[in-house]
Parts: sequence; structure tokens; C-alpha cells
Amino acid sequence: MPSGDTEDDKLIERLEQTLVNVRGLASVPEALEQRLAKSAAKDFSTLWPHVRDEADGHAHEAVQLLASRGEKEAEDLRQILLAQRKNIEKQLKQQLSLFPELEREGLKQERQQLEGEREDMEKRLGRIEAEIKTEPDELRALYNISLKRLVPAGLVYLWPTTSL
Repeated sequence: MPSGDTEDDKLIERLEQTLVNVRGLASVPEALEQRLAKSAAKDFSTLWPHVRDEADGHAHEAVQLLASRGEKEAEDLRQILLAQRKNIEKQLKQQLSLFPELEREGLKQERQQLEGEREDMEKRLGRIEAEIKTEPDELRALYNISLKRLVPAGLVYLWPTTSL
């Protein structure tokens, strides 16, 4: 039976240390090796539901964290787009006040340049409106899990060397 999280963490740490130092370990007696090999399938089938349940719990937590992050980033993007829209609208209003001044002073090229900038800003405003409607949802969707898979990699027995 699996133990609690703290005990599991200690066992995993011990396993990792053991695997690093595997060459220095005593060899397993053949009788013990055969006994463990015979019981491996049964041991695995006994442990697998616990491993699967723990993995499902971690997956559920990961899905929630990703959804939360996707929601935050989508809202951040929406706020950026709204700020851009507000900034462009402000610049457009400021430009309107410049047109009469440029007319009076006969600055035709400057007026043409401002008109070109104004057209570009108005096009950008149109794109921003479309982006506000679609981009946050598309960004949020990037955080959706499309596939969950749990694949067994092996079965490891931790056996005290004093019992060999």
C-alpha cells in the first residue's frame, strides 16, 4: 500500500539516491530476484489503482492551475487591448485639434502625415475591437488540456541490504 505524501517523498528521494549509487550496491540473491519477479505482476496490479488515483489528483490540480493562469492571462490581454484602444482614441482626439492649426499655418505635408497616421490608428481601432472579442478566448484555450496519459515506466523494489 502506498503511504502518505511525506513518506512517499522520502521514499522517492531514497530511490533516487540509490539509483545514483547503484554500482556500489550488493547484488540481489537469485532466489530473492526470482521471488520478486514472480510477484511483480500481482504487486503492480495492487499498486496501480493507488498510483492512478494519485496521478489523477495531481492532474486535476494541474488542470485547475492552468485554467486559472489562462483566465488571468486572458484578462491581462483584454486589459492591454482596452488600454491600447483608449490610448489611440485619446491620440485621435488630440490630432483633431491640430488640423485647424496646420491649416492656418499652411503646413500641408504635416497635415497629410497626420491624416495618414489617423487612418492607421482608425484601422488599428477596428482590429482592436475584433481582438478584444477573440484573442482572450483564444489565449485562454491554449491552457486547456487536450490529452492526459499515465504510462507505467516500471516497478522498483526497495529492499534493505540487511535482509539480503
